[in-house]
Amino acid sequence: MVTTLASNLTEVNGLALSPGGSNLYVVGTNSIFLVNTVTGASSTFFSFGDAGILGDRIELDTSGDFLYLGGSGSNHSIARISTISAAVTTMAGSASTSGVTLGTGTASRFN
Repeated sequence: MVTTLASNLTEVNGLALSPGGSNLYVVGTNSIFLVNTVTGASSTFFSFGDAGILGDRIELDTSGDFLYLGGSGSNHSIARISTISAAVTTMAGSASTSGVTLGTGTASRFN
């Protein structure tokens, strides 16, 4: 099956399959798209600008009801997004502050 994602998907930065395999999450430049692997239907699941998430996102993984996103380039954080409510939590680091600091949560820094 081939599906067409939204026309504003200019770059694929990461992919993750939901634990049950029924959803594929595709990270684009500004959004995460959701593709139903059964029906092929696709939609925008999450927009980075709406949540104030800065910089590039290249790593994506799923665990239960959450997506975990790792930053790159100008983003130095790990964020968690609920697949139920799309609520965002910064788990570690800071989107706009680099460094090398061992710490807990947002007190840690990544280069």
